Amino acid sequence: GTKGSSSTSNDPAASANQPNNEVFVQTEKDTASVVLK
Repeated sequence: GTKGSSSTSNDPAASANQPNNEVFVQTEKDTASVVLK
């Protein structure tokens, strides 16, 4: 997800499109990894 946007952060597809950096929480990284596979 993105910093300061809870709606985007809670959307796996949107989160997967964001840079994989410290803005992600761990669960969001896990979700994004599944989406990107």
